Amino acid sequence: SFSSLCQVVAYHYCQADNAYTCLVPEFVHNVAALLCRSPQFVAYREQLLREPHLQSLLSLRSCVQDPMASFRRGVLEPLENLHKERKIPDEDFIILIDGLNEAEFHKPDYGDTIVSFLSKMIGKFPSWLKLVVTVRTSLQEIIKLLPFHRIFLDRLEENEAIDQDLQAYILHRIHSSSEIQNNISLNGKMDNTTFGKLSSHLKTLSQGSYLYLKLTFDLIEKGYLVLKSSSYKVVPVSLSEVYLLQCNMKFPTQSSFDRVMPLLNVAVASLHPLTDEHIFQAINAGNIEGTLEWEDFQQRMENLSMFLIKRRDMTRMFVHPSFREW
Repeated sequence: SFSSLCQVVAYHYCQADNAYTCLVPEFVHNVAALLCRSPQFVAYREQLLREPHLQSLLSLRSCVQDPMASFRRGVLEPLENLHKERKIPDEDFIILIDGLNEAEFHKPDYGDTIVSFLSKMIGKFPSWLKLVVTVRTSLQEIIKLLPFHRIFLDRLEENEAIDQDLQAYILHRIHSSSEIQNNISLNGKMDNTTFGKLSSHLKTLSQGSYLYLKLTFDLIEKGYLVLKSSSYKVVPVSLSEVYLLQCNMKFPTQSSFDRVMPLLNVAVASLHPLTDEHIFQAINAGNIEGTLEWEDFQQRMENLSMFLIKRRDMTRMFVHPSFREW
């Protein structure tokens, strides 16, 4: 709900192809930076501006040297004191950590992972500051140390609210696009029975994944999928099939895909987002068949732009972790 969104005062997104996001010092530094920018925590920001020693505690250097001390003395203790002084609203607030399983990909040789760090710190959190973390169902073993209530988003039959949310999204996509309505109508008709059958079919295939639903509806909206049979055989049965369909449409021949393979190989191998120039240099450094020209490289990169998106700092990342794995 919107009120729940207003309670989120900081977030952290763990990304396997951006190694820094998976490290504890970066996590502490990032969360502190977002907390001081939160409109609910203006008093915290003002305190940081007044007290240079707190700023020093939360510097990246201090977070590397002793992340537990930085988080406890630079975040939790000041927030708790401000709450006692009623300078922070008397409400529950949320720190959201997404993709926690991604951080395990960069398990350090020594020191904590984000999971083990949280397991040591969670007992020191004030009762009004909540943690919400997401982790892939198949990898939930990594959070066994965290004393959290669990909600499984892929078990539709066990949670009516999840089913209703998926239904609402499907309804929104259909009603907001005449192209989708035209491409799912059987014999030009879209009655409640047809909608109910399609909705049930998509919810089952999605296994709770909004990404699957979004990408599938995008394909329907653009006319790449036209459902003129009640069997829905043309509908991809999984996210992997969606990606396969997207790639087959973008690269219809083996030779067209072979042209972009070197770019994908570099992006998959890198532990950090790279600029186009860095990708270009990496390809040519390992190219024994002659130098790839910049203009040719740019054309190939343009063909990959829907899969390797450009960030604000001009580096590239895969559009989603699941595509990188696929």
